[in-house]
Amino acid sequence: MASTPMIDDKRDYARCYDHLAPNLYRMALLSLGCPADAHRVVSDAFVTGWREPCPEPDAIASKLIHLVDEGCARLCALNGCAYIESISEAMGGLAEASPYGPLLARLGNLSPETRRLVLFDALFGDESRLKPSSQPI
Repeated sequence: MASTPMIDDKRDYARCYDHLAPNLYRMALLSLGCPADAHRVVSDAFVTGWREPCPEPDAIASKLIHLVDEGCARLCALNGCAYIESISEAMGGLAEASPYGPLLARLGNLSPETRRLVLFDALFGDESRLKPSSQPI
C-alpha cells in the first residue's frame, strides 16, 4: 500500500518547504556545525515528510521539526573550535570579534543535546514540544 503524503498537492508542499526550510536549515546548521550535514538533514526530513502520512494538516511543521531534530541527533555534531570555524565559514567568515563570536563560542561549548534544545527554543519558541526535560538548560 502506498503511503499518503502529508499534503496532497505538490505546490502546497513546495510552499511549505519555502516557508519552513530556512529556519530548519538554520537550526540544523547551528546544531551540527556542518553545512553539508545540515542540508542533508533538512532534505531527508522533507523527503520523509512527503512519504509518511500526517493525520493533521496543522501538524506538518511539528512533524518536520521533529524529523530535523532526529536527524541532528543521529549525526556527530562538531564542538569547540571546529564548530566555531565551520559555522563562521558557513556564515560568510564571521570573525570571533564580531557580535556573533561570543554566541558561537557558547554554542560550540554546549553538548550537542543541550545545543539542540537551546536552538529549538530560540528559533521555534518552546523546546518542550521537542523533548520533555526535567532539568533547566
